Amino acid sequence: MAEKTQTFDERFAKFVINPYSKYLIGWQLTMTLVYLVAIILDSFIMSFHLQPLKEPDINFWQTLFSFLMVIDIFLKFFIAFISTKQSSDEESSDEDGEDNNHYQNRKVG
Repeated sequence: MAEKTQTFDERFAKFVINPYSKYLIGWQLTMTLVYLVAIILDSFIMSFHLQPLKEPDINFWQTLFSFLMVIDIFLKFFIAFISTKQSSDEESSDEDGEDNNHYQNRKVG
């Protein structure tokens, strides 16, 4: 029997992150806090003319936040998006007129 070769989409599919994954939502909440604290920390540094390299505590947090932000940027490339277009044969409705296909109809902002 001949082995079926995988297409690029099939090979890449295992690296795609589901946009509704509970882990991704947790990561996004964590990164929201990181961005907010980083904004406050940068404002604090600029306001008081601190030199982060001379303050070991501030330097540690800035380095950690920068590292997390770089990881977040790379992960963004692997988050799936959901098309808002649908063909008429993909649309499905139940008796109440509600759409059963809610996963595909959600808009990712």
